[in-house]
Parts: sequence; structure tokens; C-alpha cells
Amino acid sequence: MIETSLDPGEQLIWLGNPDPVRYAAKYGAGLFLMGISNVGVFLFFIYAMAQISLDDTPFGLPLWAFATPILLVGVCFMLAPGWHFLRGMRTTYALTDRRAITDVSGLFSRRLSLPLNEISVVDVQSSTEGPGHVFFQEPDRGSYSYPGIKQRDGFVAVADAAKAGYLLRSAMEKFASARQGSGAR
Repeated sequence: MIETSLDPGEQLIWLGNPDPVRYAAKYGAGLFLMGISNVGVFLFFIYAMAQISLDDTPFGLPLWAFATPILLVGVCFMLAPGWHFLRGMRTTYALTDRRAITDVSGLFSRRLSLPLNEISVVDVQSSTEGPGHVFFQEPDRGSYSYPGIKQRDGFVAVADAAKAGYLLRSAMEKFASARQGSGAR
């Protein structure tokens, strides 16, 4: 659907999709580990409460009820890789002669369009073992972030990251040259 949403005269240079498994590993691995620790804290709390018997509990609730939110948060964090896997299956990346686009379709759809003149750094992390990443968006600019976790964003888990990075840098140079040429008139 990206092709139909381009501005008049805008040219599509590159179109790609992430590998869902690598996408999930990139965005969900840290949350999964945090989830394991939360569930561990919950289990420790339940074990500790089983060792002592308290007849008087706050609000008349059993003590384990106060630790249940910790368990729920932990389980949600542990499910994060699955969520990101599904999100990776519905993500499309595009590069035009004017902007870089990330389009996520589905229930929580999202489209991020970043003009080429707002990109200051292109970091290509290619891999001989599979998909790589082309990071060009810093964490403070609408990227995926969770409290205390800042991640750079861009074209994540793409098949030919080196080529995508080269095309992005070339498009940025052409865009800058065109802007300088039109500004000098």
C-alpha cells in the first residue's frame, strides 16, 4: 500500500520487509528477560509467603494477591517476542527519493515517515548469517521505546542491509544536492 500513498512526483527507490524472527529478537529479547525476572520475583514471593503463616492480611486478601500484578507484568513481558514477531510480519519498509517510511498494518497500525533531510546518521549493521539492520533514527524521535529502554530504529532485520544502507545514503546525498541546487537559484 506504500506505493499508493506516495506524493506526486515521489519515486520509490527500495521496498523491503523484515525477517519476523530477527525483528522479534531485536525488539522483544530484552523484555523477555525482564519478564523472566518478574516471574522469578513472583515465585520467590509465593515461596516466602508459604513459609510463614499470617492470619491478619491487609484488606482481608491473601498475600499472594498483592504479588499477582508482578506476575501479570512478567507474563506480558515474556509474550513480547511473540507480539513483535506478529508485528514484524505486518511491517513494510520503503525508501523514496524524499523520505524513509516504516509502515505497520493491522490492529495497532502505525506509519512513520522521516524526511531524508532529518536523518543525520546511517548505521548499517549487516550480517553474513542473515538479515541486518539499517539504523537512522535516534531514540528520541518516535522510535519504539519502553521506560528506561531506548532503541534506535530504522530498517530492522532486512535481508540486504548493506544495499539498503547504500541506497539510503545515496538518496540522502541526491536530496541534499537537489536542495542546495534549488536554494542557489
